[in-house]
Amino acid sequence: MSAAQFGGEGAAVPPPSESQVISERAREVWQQAIAEHAAGRTQDAQGLFAEALELFTAALELDPDNIDFLRSRGILNETLGHYDDAL
Repeated sequence: MSAAQFGGEGAAVPPPSESQVISERAREVWQQAIAEHAAGRTQDAQGLFAEALELFTAALELDPDNIDFLRSRGILNETLGHYDDAL
């Protein structure tokens, strides 16, 4: 028997399943959301509030159920006096 028959060198790699593709895409989206939020926190710390707000909103669009992203945007909206948007 050859190495390929046992999944060794030269073995054909099966295509990813639909769930693997979805999982990979979900991981990429999550990583992008984390990056947007981190960039927003940096902008916020530098006093660049409009930019931070855009980044927090972008993070929430990617991961709308993330409480940390929601909290960051809400606190910044409160700081800016955007009370209705802070809720």
